Amino acid sequence: MRIRYPYEYTLVEYYDPDEKFNYWKKMIQIDGVERIIYFYHHRNNEKNKDGLIYRREIIGKKTIEKYK
Repeated sequence: MRIRYPYEYTLVEYYDPDEKFNYWKKMIQIDGVERIIYFYHHRNNEKNKDGLIYRREIIGKKTIEKYK
């Protein structure tokens, strides 16, 4: 599901869990400013065994990640 808030320049996307392809739970993107991605905790395929559950990117400045 995708929701666009045009007066706030914000896009929010929700994703259903999928064992093979989709590991994002929710993504919030503020145009040109930041992107926040929440991951499902069960994303444990061979490529993603890191325990990452949250990632915030302040575009052009820094990235913050939280792990389980």
